[in-house]
Amino acid sequence: MGQHGNSRTVTRTDHAVNDTIDTDYVAIDRFMSTVFWHDADIAFSTALIDAIDEWAATVSAEHHNSQPFSTSSHSDPLAASLHELLAAVAHLSNGARPGLTVMHALSEAASDWQHN
Repeated sequence: MGQHGNSRTVTRTDHAVNDTIDTDYVAIDRFMSTVFWHDADIAFSTALIDAIDEWAATVSAEHHNSQPFSTSSHSDPLAASLHELLAAVAHLSNGARPGLTVMHALSEAASDWQHN
């Protein structure tokens, strides 16, 4: 019947609904729920920074000799983490992980964090 962004398409025929779910969206949604229901009082931005930093450290160890992908710094911790994620995606999508997108990197970070 409609399309929500570029990620979720819902088609209605008679009484049936065929729904194609975007796994990146699901990972981010689960991450948000995990943060919300987490036993410890943790801010979303803190959890997001932790998730991104853990993901960046893992892919750096696997594909970049444990070196940061970005050499710049930023006074805002979330901005610094996002900058590292962007640099990692740019580096990896042109080499070891062709087709890697920022959204997929975020969903990987979210999925990995929720299991910690």
